[in-house]
Amino acid sequence: MIQDIYPHELHIGYEYHRSATETDCAVLIQDGKILLDEENHVPTFLQLGISPENATYLFMMDETAYYLIENAVADDHFHFEQPGTFRTVEPRHMGFAGITAVQLANFYHRNRFCSTCGAPLSPRESERVLYCKVCGRTVYPRISPAVIVAVTDGDYIVLTRYAGRAFKRYALVAGYCEVGETPEDTVRREVLEETGLHVKSMRYYKSQPWSFSETLLLGFVATADHLEQIKMDENELSYAMWVHRKDIPDYMGEASLTREMILAFRDGTL
Repeated sequence: MIQDIYPHELHIGYEYHRSATETDCAVLIQDGKILLDEENHVPTFLQLGISPENATYLFMMDETAYYLIENAVADDHFHFEQPGTFRTVEPRHMGFAGITAVQLANFYHRNRFCSTCGAPLSPRESERVLYCKVCGRTVYPRISPAVIVAVTDGDYIVLTRYAGRAFKRYALVAGYCEVGETPEDTVRREVLEETGLHVKSMRYYKSQPWSFSETLLLGFVATADHLEQIKMDENELSYAMWVHRKDIPDYMGEASLTREMILAFRDGTL
């Protein structure tokens, strides 16, 4: 999966007082796109020819820190790309660092002012949080929990395709946890809402940070009756069918939790 970057390591801890150097990476977001070099990597301050002063610390990947900057003059060696580019950037740790940087950059860009009183928000030295000096409101980076569910029965699994989206490859039942809802309750509700199937049992598989949607994905394997008729929610899905493991194709897209779970089921390891 995209976060499987060993032996590289993401150090997400907050280091407010760390001083940026010219070999650190400079994260620049404009109109929802991020500035990248010719290899689709986040450029360094040295590459951009700008000073690292007054940049906002984000995190470290191995020994290289990533900082948020507000502006830069870039030449033809740099270009702006949609964050989705990081789904396939190699080496993988560079793609993971890039999309993690986008999520944190969005946090700072979207929270410049207090939503309670309108005063400017300020960073706190002790932790990654923005707070209002006037009314005391605090804002943390948003992480939304969601479930990915492999609905199975014997040699069959429910494969879906999203409705109204550019992504046309196979997917699994998925959805966000609602207020007051456990992930297990979300599994039962989403499976019933999207397919009309009733979950008989479930087990947790593994998780994945998915910064493309600011989500923490929680993977589950749920058992249902493949003889039960699927009643697809056409507002959410364009396709939902029981598929035999031998009919699952080899290519399932980028390094996502969905892909791993589908291929693990096909290979008998889920």
